[in-house]
Amino acid sequence: MNNKPNEPKQSIADRVVDLVVERDRRQRLDAMLPSVVCLCGSTRFMDAFHEAGWQLTLEGHIVLSVGVCKHAEHHGGEALSQKVADQLDKLHLRKIDMADWVLILNVDGYIGESTKKELDYGIDNDKRVMFLEPIKVATSERPEKDESCP
Repeated sequence: MNNKPNEPKQSIADRVVDLVVERDRRQRLDAMLPSVVCLCGSTRFMDAFHEAGWQLTLEGHIVLSVGVCKHAEHHGGEALSQKVADQLDKLHLRKIDMADWVLILNVDGYIGESTKKELDYGIDNDKRVMFLEPIKVATSERPEKDESCP
């Protein structure tokens, strides 16, 4: 779109056409590229990470997942210091930054403190968020009676 000194100035209509053509080209390119998904959830459920990663990879997605389980009792490893655990949490937020969308692995409806932070971070950064299982919304209010029902 940049005009050289000796070239005539492009009309507004021509510039709009150029922008639309470029937008369409980018949309076609985006449609050809695989999406990038970041898996989030409790590392207590490492099997869920492995299964989701396997399935999503076979479907053609690029999968970003956890590299280290923070819960030693669940994988037979050594306990991690709080400093290392905090570094892993920050690293996972960078993975969310890289992702097109986030899949929350809320096995049995469980969303722990760390996963909640990742969920909020994804939402705050305009990531599409999906859940493995339907989420249950807690409310302190009783539902109103539907008068149309007997």
